[in-house]
Amino acid sequence: MASGIKLNVEPPEDLQRKIVSRFWRKPEDMIRLEEYASYFFYYNNTCRALYLGAIRTESMAIVLDTHEDILDLIDEVWSLVAVNPDFSRLELRESLVQRGHFKQQPPFRINNSINLALRLWVTIRIQDADFGPASRTVQWDDSSSIKDFILRNFPGPRLQGSSVFETMLESNFTAVNLYRMCGIRIEWICQLEDHLKFDIDRRVLMIYSLVGCLQDHLDSCTILPSALVRETLLSLSILFPNWDFRTEKFLRNAQNTQLCDHPFEYPSHTQLNEFYYWRDRLARIHQEFQSPGPGWRQLWSDRRNPLQWYTFWFAVAIFILTVIFGIITTILAFLQTWYTYQGLQLAKAAAMVSS
Repeated sequence: MASGIKLNVEPPEDLQRKIVSRFWRKPEDMIRLEEYASYFFYYNNTCRALYLGAIRTESMAIVLDTHEDILDLIDEVWSLVAVNPDFSRLELRESLVQRGHFKQQPPFRINNSINLALRLWVTIRIQDADFGPASRTVQWDDSSSIKDFILRNFPGPRLQGSSVFETMLESNFTAVNLYRMCGIRIEWICQLEDHLKFDIDRRVLMIYSLVGCLQDHLDSCTILPSALVRETLLSLSILFPNWDFRTEKFLRNAQNTQLCDHPFEYPSHTQLNEFYYWRDRLARIHQEFQSPGPGWRQLWSDRRNPLQWYTFWFAVAIFILTVIFGIITTILAFLQTWYTYQGLQLAKAAAMVSS
């Protein structure tokens, strides 16, 4: 039976529909699985990683064994949300035990099971540090509620009153132009907490790619704050505007059809101070956008200041022509010297013959 499929086995299509339906409270007949291909790539990789490890794997530290076990845990979360949207991990753990899901199981195994289910649901790297040594993980403890825990990983801006946050985001502030003008490449990620992170050494901007999941979280009012979800969607609509043909071509080439066909509209005027959770990261990226590009390709593509662009390239053209004429003059001078020398040699030879 599909509901008994182990976590190390990829769920078939009927189980995938059940996962989407129970995660986000959507009718199964309304689910188009092709829209969740990227999500299930993340889902399957996360489940597969449970069994990786030379000595101790995460699968040994959880109670969950099948995909249905994960759905039962998420159902329990939904039940708690209906009663108390700001529940604690202790309340969730006690509720799971009372319902008979995890009787006679040690708390650490239940906690790790909660981590896995939430990691799959909200796509935040909620994991014990022992099982994620190669990446930064976040841990939920018994002392904080679910809202406090999530918001702790999405802090607000550090500089509340900075004038830079009053900056208007230009209509050409797009991911395509970040690459064309600044040499910044896009890296698609599935961890929400890493959205808009900028790696200055590699010149890579990380972009959360599971747009459909964001819309589902917003529609179903899950444990993710709606303001955080809306800001994330707004940031994506700014960086990937649906009116820009270059953006459409870029997304088609990247095979990211979710962003290419996103339903949200591009805002006509947006300032940095309209963001709270992503304000600092957007300000950092916008600062890079305002800086000169590091290479010739970026210098050629950056035409935001036409007078500066034409002046620079006119100077470059003059320099190149000067070099070319200098080379030609040098060659002509060399040829003239060579022919003069040859003429002297011929004259000298003729004089010797006549004498």
